[in-house]
Amino acid sequence: MNSKFNLYKLKSIYMEAISSDEKTLIFEINIGRGRFIFMMFVSDEDMESKDRLFIYLRNINYILRIKMYGNHKEGVFDIYITNEIESKLTEELQLNQKGNVFNFEQFLSQLNSSIPSSISNENKIVILRENRAIVGELGAIDDAEKTILIGTVRLPIQKKPQDKTLRKLYAYTDGEYKDITLLIELLKKFNTTVAWRSSNNEIETNNIKALINKLKNDNSSSF
Repeated sequence: MNSKFNLYKLKSIYMEAISSDEKTLIFEINIGRGRFIFMMFVSDEDMESKDRLFIYLRNINYILRIKMYGNHKEGVFDIYITNEIESKLTEELQLNQKGNVFNFEQFLSQLNSSIPSSISNENKIVILRENRAIVGELGAIDDAEKTILIGTVRLPIQKKPQDKTLRKLYAYTDGEYKDITLLIELLKKFNTTVAWRSSNNEIETNNIKALINKLKNDNSSSF
């Protein structure tokens, strides 16, 4: 099979992701025994994953990397169904071959219709944290091996905080979404980023609320 299929139901959550601070689209669909984690990273910095849909197949522990074509803002998310895509998606379903004949095109339509029209911030952050190792493997965060938050760093005027660094706050801390969003707002306002170190079984040394207070105190004249 090498046909084209439009996952047009991605449009609303794609637009939602573009306007978000983490510039991330992530959600899970369960069909039968299949568990499909959909991921897109839509920051201008995500050059390696631009126009790519990642589907993590939980049962078979496999990541599909699928190029998408078309104007996404107009609802065009065309993918070409290769033999690999069809084979892996079918394998993930763990079908009992004794039943009715499996209709793959009908399955694609079911997958598309199951895409949510919106993703709550709370649900997004839960799925992101549950799958942060996969996100790191996809190159969606900088220095994926550094996962312990150690503090903030003021940047030179000619630089700005990177989305791929700030995205780690959602994946590798236990802060609430609203607090992380406020922290990112302040980091960008004061041209500051966050620093991380490699994990060595130590706990996080800074929490989100403490960093918010520190930024406010250090920049009190700007409020």
